[in-house]
Amino acid sequence: MPPDRALREGRAKARAAGRSRQDTRNRTKTPGVRVREGVRSSVPRLCHGALHGAVPARSALWQIPHLMATTQREEAPAEGARCAVRPRLNDPAELDGLVTRLRENVRPTQREDFVRGALLPDGRLDLCKQTLGPEGVAVVADALRGNTAVNALLLGANQAGPEGGRAVARLLRAPSSLEAVYLGCNQLGPEATADLAAAVSGHATVRQLWLKRNAVGDEGARALAAALVHTPGLRTLDLVSDGLTAAGVDALAEALARPGAGLAHLFLDGNALGLAGAEAVARMLRAGPSLHTLSLGCNALGDGAGGTQCQTDD
Repeated sequence: MPPDRALREGRAKARAAGRSRQDTRNRTKTPGVRVREGVRSSVPRLCHGALHGAVPARSALWQIPHLMATTQREEAPAEGARCAVRPRLNDPAELDGLVTRLRENVRPTQREDFVRGALLPDGRLDLCKQTLGPEGVAVVADALRGNTAVNALLLGANQAGPEGGRAVARLLRAPSSLEAVYLGCNQLGPEATADLAAAVSGHATVRQLWLKRNAVGDEGARALAAALVHTPGLRTLDLVSDGLTAAGVDALAEALARPGAGLAHLFLDGNALGLAGAEAVARMLRAGPSLHTLSLGCNALGDGAGGTQCQTDD
């Protein structure tokens, strides 16, 4: 077969396969919940460019009339994405310049870079991938006490551990203007998560809490669920790849059914919830009228999850 003909036939087969997959995705006609499984969802990451009201794309969402994701999102410059993970902080003196600047409590008019991290004029303190360790995180948290110029604390991938998580919890118990706290990939564990949940409970300003890949588990999910009831301002909660099971999802569902919860965006990707988790999610959707976005990619929901129906009031 001539090479050009083989190329044309190969392209035709690829287009046909794409149409077949699209037809399969569009075949579900039930008015209740639809599950798209096995698609990597675009969960926004604060230190990688998404901030202030971002929601994921339409992949991996349960879709019901009041639970639809918008494709519009506000993008911030991809600050953390441009730098590799730094070597572990051994000398706390590397943070002296940043600490001094934070204690001045003045928002910069342009980006200011330090030995570790950066301050941005929109209120972000970007310390993602700086590998501060628990001691460095504690130094930064202490420097932020009383600071009202920083409204987003980005501490992703810093090997904070439980002690670093507790340091951030102590910061949140003090008056602050923080609206977004990003702690993804920090090995926090359930106990430190519980401390964070207690600190966030009833907080006046925190609207976004990002905790992906922290081994939160069902114990941590239950602590966060208890906080949701007392924190109507908390609108975004990220629990991606955090070891949740159906029990943790049920705890969140019970919290969302209560009047005090106002959570709008919940990310549960990568928790291997299975069919039992799918049923727990259905109960959550019945109970949580405030939810607008629910991301469920990579959860091994199985073919039976598509039959799980969620009836909602108009």
